[in-house]
Amino acid sequence: MIWRCMLLVPIAAAALLVALAPYHWLADLAASFRHCMAAGALIVLALIWRGGRHLRWIGLVLAGYLIWPLLAYLQWPATAQATSAPAWRVLSINLAQQSDHAALFARLAADPPDLLLFTELPNGGANLPPDLAARLPHRSMEMPLGRSIYDVQLYSRWPLRDLTGIEGVAAQQVLTARICRDMPDDCLTLIGMHAQMPLAPPGPAGAKRDRQLLAVGELARQAPNGRVLLIGDLNATPWSPGFRAMLEAGGLRDTAPMLGLAGLAPTWPSWLPGWLGLNIDHALIGRGLTLRQRGLVDDPASDHRALWVEVAP
Repeated sequence: MIWRCMLLVPIAAAALLVALAPYHWLADLAASFRHCMAAGALIVLALIWRGGRHLRWIGLVLAGYLIWPLLAYLQWPATAQATSAPAWRVLSINLAQQSDHAALFARLAADPPDLLLFTELPNGGANLPPDLAARLPHRSMEMPLGRSIYDVQLYSRWPLRDLTGIEGVAAQQVLTARICRDMPDDCLTLIGMHAQMPLAPPGPAGAKRDRQLLAVGELARQAPNGRVLLIGDLNATPWSPGFRAMLEAGGLRDTAPMLGLAGLAPTWPSWLPGWLGLNIDHALIGRGLTLRQRGLVDDPASDHRALWVEVAP
């Protein structure tokens, strides 16, 4: 009986950390592993099930608290709605300041997306293959964002309208552009982001990231007709309070749960097996868009997996 009670201690500690996530940066970081905590809680629950009614109830409450955000992923993958509107094909990848991305670039050159968002792009894009650059001739490099590892750069098949950065808390980490195809009303607002890493210095950096996420959420709400795609390295998991505040502020929907359990597949670090990593690269859509497809692409030269989506009106 005593050993069963002891098994509850780490689960209770995990639940406490999750509850404290809005108030302390260390708890917020720990809560990033909520999916791992939930898996551990289920194992503990199975081990203590024969330990008495009170022990079972305590285990159920703790496990339920850790598991409830994951319930959104317990659904059949969404079926794309029938529509004649063509989709926008968008890919986002953090290149981790590495130059040798031959495998990824060869794949993209063979089947290029319509919009390609890079973060931590080395050498200002000088290593991008000419044939890929030729297929995506419109670039955000025309906008002087500065040069830090948090810069985002966008390559597009169509001209980039109203291309801007966001001043203040996200000056070099966010760009926004309006991309229109053949018809004047066939437009998409794309927000590309590389959020502040919430590590160093720990307290101020985490607070800055949350301010960035909230500011970008408020910006997304202003997109015409709700046709907005927010994509990039947000340096936050779906369990982060800052991430949830951004969704609410922007009226955005996370595309990951639309895939069911497959949406839990981590994007960083790519070398961790299974679901042990974190989902910090995201694609969020407004009310005016539907998800057609979503997936991940391995890049051996980066510690991130590339995220691609197809969205349509």
